[in-house]
Amino acid sequence: MPAGVGKRILSVHVVIDVMSKDGLRKFAFGLDKSTDKDDVEDWAIHFDLFERASRTDDFDEAVVHVDVDVKAKNFDNMQITADKGFNASQAESTLVDVATAADRVKAGKATTARLAKAVEGVIEARDA
Repeated sequence: MPAGVGKRILSVHVVIDVMSKDGLRKFAFGLDKSTDKDDVEDWAIHFDLFERASRTDDFDEAVVHVDVDVKAKNFDNMQITADKGFNASQAESTLVDVATAADRVKAGKATTARLAKAVEGVIEARDA
């Protein structure tokens, strides 16, 4: 960059989709970064689970949704994930831990707070 020219990234929005092996479920993670005027960053995840009856059907409205305010300790992994996408550990955590928590929320057997913990756990799985 030439002298006297500066650049600041104030916001980032990345969507990462993970499809179930049977193609009937889509786990969508919206990773959002915002930076205030003092360069203090904040991260959030907007999670949606979509389902369909067959692979030829379109996905309609999300059947489960949760917004997660990400803990500061996970900001580095959020940035890496936004830059590179999910690794194998994160994809597996989605298909096992998040899927289980989402099913329990749908059945009324768990709270969205439990699902939020599983969703943020996917970001933590990057270190695993």
